[in-house]
Amino acid sequence: MRDLKLNHAEAGLLMGLFALPGILLTIPGGWLTDLYGPRRVGIIAAGLTISGTLVVAGAPDFTWLAIGRLISGVGAMTLVVIAASLISRTFEGRRLGTAMGIYNTGMPIGTIICFTLLSAVGVKWGWRPAVAVSTLAGFAALALLIYRPEGWIKQPPGGIAHSLRSAGGSIWLVGLAWLWFNAAAIAFLTFSPDYFQSLGLKASAAAFLASFIMWGALIVSPIIGPFMGGVRRKRLLIIAGAFIPGLIYLALPSAPDWRLPLMVILGLAAALLPAPLFALPAEIVDRRNQGVAFGILSTCLNAGILLGPSIVGRLRDATGSYRLGFMSMAAFSALAALTIVPLTWRRGLPAGAGPLHDDER
Repeated sequence: MRDLKLNHAEAGLLMGLFALPGILLTIPGGWLTDLYGPRRVGIIAAGLTISGTLVVAGAPDFTWLAIGRLISGVGAMTLVVIAASLISRTFEGRRLGTAMGIYNTGMPIGTIICFTLLSAVGVKWGWRPAVAVSTLAGFAALALLIYRPEGWIKQPPGGIAHSLRSAGGSIWLVGLAWLWFNAAAIAFLTFSPDYFQSLGLKASAAAFLASFIMWGALIVSPIIGPFMGGVRRKRLLIIAGAFIPGLIYLALPSAPDWRLPLMVILGLAAALLPAPLFALPAEIVDRRNQGVAFGILSTCLNAGILLGPSIVGRLRDATGSYRLGFMSMAAFSALAALTIVPLTWRRGLPAGAGPLHDDER
């Protein structure tokens, strides 16, 4: 912000622009993954992620930062859809819950690395080298996609519109809950380091404290699978994983001296939501449409990423305080809990759902 003379609203918008392509392109990306498999689509997506990140690292102004964020967002959000749909097609029952729990440690680990290692690189050498180093994640994804064996059962005929109709309405409720949860969580990740610095913490300590929202997932996500049970239990976990963080967001500005225990509780509570939410598509959507289902979730995720930081950044610029911003995060979390309440489902798996048989791999 200081180097390129950006205000808080522009900084929030740059966070959101990463998600904008996902709003428009992840459903088609999921459909293409259903049709052509993860390897071909994923190699292109990883290449875009790397290219866009390098543009950001060399950007001379806000315009080029925005262009780089858009390009990298297309690739990264497509990779999210590919990974989730692959897991959903491969596992079932409690094994699916455990697999999704392990999968959902990915973002927390990445966030912790970013907020510790990359913030240290940024402090020592500047933000451009820190962004350039992050391309290693894209190269790692590219290598895994090149060397994994291909094998994919193709989507049934009918095109993307048919796939969307087949996915049903319940998946959109799941997606909206994911939208509101991430509007709060990504806004918190974007601006809480700045808030903690305003309390007197150093930049590295503020970034480390902000990353606590992800640390709980390292404890909860790998072990939550056996506790998920059926759809009803998953729904209760999602409600708790949205409602409790909302209370923490609301309390934090009024109790800054309690920031450490509040952040520990936030990390543990927020980790209750992703694994059961990502396990639901396998139970409510046909397995041949899992790419489209996770495309819907990713579209909603990216809408939340675009919405949350932008609103909180504008509130910060308008008021000079984060209090209204934290209140908006609490409101987003409440909406996430309320959205999932009316979720309905068909008893048992939909026709054709479940993992692939050996002859379909």
